[in-house]
Amino acid sequence: MDIISIAQQASPKVIGHTELLRTQLIAKSRDVMNTPSGCS
Repeated sequence: MDIISIAQQASPKVIGHTELLRTQLIAKSRDVMNTPSGCS
């Protein structure tokens, strides 16, 4: 019972966190595309 309720409370936070990571990855990939291939 307790484990299930914790999981239900945590899942929205996990979803929000993965969305945040996804936007950060998209922004990083955009920066990589904009920079010359020689720079890392």
